[in-house]
Amino acid sequence: MKQLFNISSGAEQSGDLLLCELSHYHICLAGAHAAGAINWLQYYEKATPLTRADLVQLLQQEAIYPKSFKSLLIGSAFPDATLVPSGLAAEKDLGSFLNQQADVPVFTDEIEGQDVQVVYAIPAHFYNILSEGGNATTMHVHTAALRAQETDANNYMLLHFASREFRVVAVKEGQVQLAQVYPFTAPLDVVYYLLMISTEYNLPQSETTVYLSGLVDASSALYKELYQYYTKVQFAADAPFSLPQNDYQQHFFSSIFNLAACASSVVS
Repeated sequence: MKQLFNISSGAEQSGDLLLCELSHYHICLAGAHAAGAINWLQYYEKATPLTRADLVQLLQQEAIYPKSFKSLLIGSAFPDATLVPSGLAAEKDLGSFLNQQADVPVFTDEIEGQDVQVVYAIPAHFYNILSEGGNATTMHVHTAALRAQETDANNYMLLHFASREFRVVAVKEGQVQLAQVYPFTAPLDVVYYLLMISTEYNLPQSETTVYLSGLVDASSALYKELYQYYTKVQFAADAPFSLPQNDYQQHFFSSIFNLAACASSVVS
């Protein structure tokens, strides 16, 4: 695994809350002792899908023991997720929405004010390791992004970029239309998906605000390509959370900030 970020105040990597965001290709770990402050953050990526052995090795190598934290919030960035009307989610077996086997943990988050739930799966070999201490709560990163987002825009898309995937949440007239994860290798791949979404959900390019976060900046080819097609492109607003001193742009870490913002409502 390749470490992209290692931000620390020098304090021991323990505390009240452990935030863990993971997908098939990345994992971000962060620890906090108090509301509004993240004491350390580590971000890793891998060219091939993460395995159980990768996670075990990483936790041992960095001496991070999930059960030593009072609370753990697992942020799922896996693409195995779908939006389901709340009433329908209550009536059916959740795994049936994702065609998952019975032994795969499936969870659901309510999207406040939307009458919609996010139904999502986390691979058992990851979830079992992280939840061993019995202090784990889960949330999909789509849910955290929607809960944390503050905007006056009626039509907007939330985009978050990793190196091989990007996430999209599309909102039209205040209602969530789509929440999805897509692979990409070039900026035009991203443009293709966004134009398809704009057409399918009638989100005019000139009237839709596009919020960017993750591994993208204003000097990148990706940003310049997006700006040719969408006139309202801006980076995610600074979060009310602090990291130890570093030289990185804050929107790189918006996703983990979103989880931190939601933590008080879901962990004990």
